[in-house]
Amino acid sequence: MQRTLALIAVALIVGLAGCSGGGSAGGNGDTTGGDVQTTADNGEATTTRPVVTTAASDEQRPEIAMFQFDRSEHYEYDVVYVDGVAGTTVVDVDVAGGEATINVTGVIRGEPESNVYTVPTNDPDAVVDAMEDDIRQPGLFHVLQAQDVSGIFVEQGITYEVGAEYRSFMGNVTVMGTNTIGGVDCLSYEYEIEGTILERGCLSPELELPVSWTKYFSDGTVRTSFTLVSYADR
Repeated sequence: MQRTLALIAVALIVGLAGCSGGGSAGGNGDTTGGDVQTTADNGEATTTRPVVTTAASDEQRPEIAMFQFDRSEHYEYDVVYVDGVAGTTVVDVDVAGGEATINVTGVIRGEPESNVYTVPTNDPDAVVDAMEDDIRQPGLFHVLQAQDVSGIFVEQGITYEVGAEYRSFMGNVTVMGTNTIGGVDCLSYEYEIEGTILERGCLSPELELPVSWTKYFSDGTVRTSFTLVSYADR
């Protein structure tokens, strides 16, 4: 069974990619809500545009990928915040007896802050429900944002190969080449809107998540970055 683990998507912070969430036949469609301003504990403000997918009269979460958490794993990332302050984010997943215990630790200015969640394995909705109230925590803030482009790949069925691309009015994603980061093979990509690069990163086809990304302001200066240091399937 192909594993579709992600660490990083939440209905409340679909970011740039969320607006391209996949719809289905039979009258379903995607509509964007009003912009939402989110401020992390380090003072970084991010504007996101949530998507609500409607079917008949029922509101549903946007079609976000993954969140299966079906095996024990360890991820460690180096993080650079908007003000240039360096930090780390560590995600530990321990699976036993049909449950996954997820420990997300963010360290900024030497101060660690951890959040622990226990959810059923292979239950993305339970993960979203568990994490969404802690979106402003330093570790989770960056973990959640990292899903922006990987969500496009999974929702739109983009082929994991050099030269693949997805184009829409909300922006274009192009696979540029290959790389290995933190011991994980990945495909480098660019995300741009009207010729302005807003994100560069490297996406792992196996993990279906970016092992690195750098987000830019519209003037080309770096807003924040997130780079995998190590990964272990335990």
